Amino acid sequence: MSGAQEALTEAVLAVLRESDAVQAAFGDPARVFDGPPRRAPFPYLSLERHEVSDDGGEGVVRTEHRVTLVITARRGGRRETGRLVDLVDGVLRGARLAPLDHRVVLALPVFRDVLQARDGASFRGVLRLRAIMDKEESA
Repeated sequence: MSGAQEALTEAVLAVLRESDAVQAAFGDPARVFDGPPRRAPFPYLSLERHEVSDDGGEGVVRTEHRVTLVITARRGGRRETGRLVDLVDGVLRGARLAPLDHRVVLALPVFRDVLQARDGASFRGVLRLRAIMDKEESA
């Protein structure tokens, strides 16, 4: 995992875990995981994918990130899962992400969907965050 990728992952997970709204919906401590958990009570949120591409130029260290968050829920069906996606979207839109040694130029949820899972009993809410970050220069 690159330094930028690790820094943004930690910043996103920290914002979600520290949110009172997320704790109210996902438990306290919040069931927010860096990857799918083996066993966790529903609902829970996991960071499922984090894609990174170099977006810099000469003299600029810039990376573009696409972070896919997945909410897995059983109760309340599609409507409740959609409400949880709305909640996480709102928390991320209102957050000031501060990854270590990087400056966030842009961070915006750009995709969302709610799907019935293969098991037929649970729903998956998908939220994708797009972020552009610059590496901070050392003084």
